[in-house]
Amino acid sequence: MEEGNKRSRKEKLTPGLSGESELAKFIKIITPDDPLLKELMLEETTPFEHNPFFTGRASALKEMHSRLRSKDTDMLALCGPAGVGKTQLAQEYANRYENEYKGIFWFNARNRSTFFASCNMIAFEADITSYEDKNQSTLIKNLRAWLEKQHDWLLIADDITDLELLRELLPAKSQGHILLTTREPLPEDVASILTVEPLTPENGALLLLRRTSRIVLGDPLGKALPEDRELALQIARDLEGFPLALNLAGAYIKESKYSLADFQQMYQKALQASVAVSQELAGFPLSLFTVFSLTFFTIEALHPAAQVLLRFCAFLAPDDVPERLFLDEHASLGPVLGPMAKNEREWKKTVDLLENYGLLTRESRNSWFSLHPLVQQAVRILLPEKQDEEKPVTRPISERLRSSRIKYPLVTRRQWADAVIVLLNTCMPKGYSVEHWDKHDILLPHIVRCLDWIRQEEFYTHDAEQLTRHAGMYLLERVRPAEAEPLLGATVDITTRLYDKSHPNVALDISQLGDAYALMGQASEAEKCYKRALALIARKSKRLFPTMDLILRSAALFYLRQKQNAKADDLFRRLFSPTGLRKGDLDDEVLAVKLNLLGHGILHEARYEEAEVLFKHALELFEQQGKSDQLPAVGALGNLALTYKYQGRLDEAESLYLKSLEMITSLVPPDDSNLLAGRYNLANLYAAQGRYEEAEPLMKQSYETSSRLYGANSAQLDKMRGNLGMVYNLLGRYEEAEKLLKQTLTNYEKRLGVDHPETIELMGKYMDVISHLSQEEAQTRASRPLSFKQGGKHSGKAHRKKKHR
Repeated sequence: MEEGNKRSRKEKLTPGLSGESELAKFIKIITPDDPLLKELMLEETTPFEHNPFFTGRASALKEMHSRLRSKDTDMLALCGPAGVGKTQLAQEYANRYENEYKGIFWFNARNRSTFFASCNMIAFEADITSYEDKNQSTLIKNLRAWLEKQHDWLLIADDITDLELLRELLPAKSQGHILLTTREPLPEDVASILTVEPLTPENGALLLLRRTSRIVLGDPLGKALPEDRELALQIARDLEGFPLALNLAGAYIKESKYSLADFQQMYQKALQASVAVSQELAGFPLSLFTVFSLTFFTIEALHPAAQVLLRFCAFLAPDDVPERLFLDEHASLGPVLGPMAKNEREWKKTVDLLENYGLLTRESRNSWFSLHPLVQQAVRILLPEKQDEEKPVTRPISERLRSSRIKYPLVTRRQWADAVIVLLNTCMPKGYSVEHWDKHDILLPHIVRCLDWIRQEEFYTHDAEQLTRHAGMYLLERVRPAEAEPLLGATVDITTRLYDKSHPNVALDISQLGDAYALMGQASEAEKCYKRALALIARKSKRLFPTMDLILRSAALFYLRQKQNAKADDLFRRLFSPTGLRKGDLDDEVLAVKLNLLGHGILHEARYEEAEVLFKHALELFEQQGKSDQLPAVGALGNLALTYKYQGRLDEAESLYLKSLEMITSLVPPDDSNLLAGRYNLANLYAAQGRYEEAEPLMKQSYETSSRLYGANSAQLDKMRGNLGMVYNLLGRYEEAEKLLKQTLTNYEKRLGVDHPETIELMGKYMDVISHLSQEEAQTRASRPLSFKQGGKHSGKAHRKKKHR
């Protein structure tokens, strides 16, 4: 078999959409430094499971190795039609030559969403980024810089359709090999081309006989019975040497217990029926469709629930379909599949049947399964066409909204596509905070796939509206505007048909589409959207919270970035006025104060570029009013320094912090909280620069001031005590560090609880400190009577931050 068996790269499993692997459970009961853990990590990062049915291709593998090892080839593209075995060939190359590479990275390059999901996973595995980093462009930049420093790596981009995606990632000077798979030939000046041909009749027959267990794996074709050999050669010719078709045929013969002669007769009869509908196949390989139809109708008779599951999957993305999507929503799956999904044993039988027939591959460790895109296409071809009277355009809005729920039985392609949209919308997390990111990333490729059905079938439903909006907003939150734009554009199309123009959703969706264009640098398109949204809310007789605020803020920030300060200030005054319908009476000084507060909020949303623009404009307004030496302006200056720090512009941040601290010192008494904050911020910056000797006196001053201001048991003092302890740790003053962190940890456990993320994080720091003490002393201190249990976030991070072999 040449299809399936990729190892998953998704090691972070999300409750509600995926189970917990046995490895993940085991990690929770061992310490992060355990040698057994390191051994397990090494085993978990093997690129792919070996496909025991891989057959032939010896010359192709040798040619691939020769070209990639030559000095003239950095990038090799495997080209050929779908189903010819490009992906399996790339996987086999990675397995055979794994020891020649220090790292092997697999990218699903079918679209931007799957490609960036792969980038995220590689960045975690290489310990390049933390889980909380949201800016995708920064992540790509860091990953590219990391690749430039590495050597002897293999990067595989599977099913690439847009070479620009890869160019965003590839370093200027490559010190590794790049292997692509693509259906469309690439220009020869871009990559060295290797056309993947169908299997020869001999290799095709060998694959078929191995797949049907007519011969033992590893045995040559000559070991088969003569009559089996001749029939297998004929079938391989009939199926045109396509590995996917041969795999399906072999699985069908084995599971149905037919002889090769019986299969050939059934194939010829089915082929005549397929020819009759060939005009609907639109270039689909006739031989593959014929084999698939035999399998599909057999499953329909044997196990109707398996056929229903296959139809659901036909409208999702082909890779990494989470089983939890069905198991958690079994009540929505109808009378056939629903009871199976509710029963663990029956569900396993259902999935096993499809896997045994070669229609999907299941990764049991993580409970994902994948289907070949041609299998999905064949399932959709066998469904009836949509019915014109089902189009909801002319029906009342209330009826359209009611019709968006799944109604069984599902018959037409349109009905199945609608059901999948409803199912995904039911599972879609409504929040965008860090704890929801994994679930979003799991569902996102499937939502992007549904965008095709929304456009093709003109789904103007409540579920389609919510699905596209939430996915688009998530992508904006992660600073991935190019992916967000088509989803938000679809949302605008839907809401403008579903609702009257006066509905607040219409203006807000148009404004959010403008946000995507603005982040993409398409200023003219962004301005059109903002003007359109502003015109819609201008008709309102009263303020719409928070819709109007979001639109005004987005438009004002856009004009501020475009250096159209007058327009921006007009909108900001409307934003801060009581009604939001007029400029209000804010003078420039008050406006500057409010812009500083707004920038502070945006800064904590990790929107650094926007925050920087706001702080700079606030400082300009303070200066125009002659108030640049007063505390509000000093606060804006400190916020701008913090923005630079978050952006990695540490030298610029330092100069602003020093200037800010000098100004504060002249304005406030020695124990003022503003002076405390100034010293603390500068100390943190020095620590980030590795200047621990300079950080220590400032941090100590901050700790002593906090003790006088807030008291011995305050949360503020605990924060300062913990940071001073970490500075002592970095200076090698472990005794002092251990004493401070021990007290802080005790207070955290009392105030926050032992399972709070901050308590768990501090425990990790404390354990790091005592690991530097003598063994006897460390054991004594580690046995302190804390109720904290090893595991959780600390050990979970060790699991996530693994390295490739």
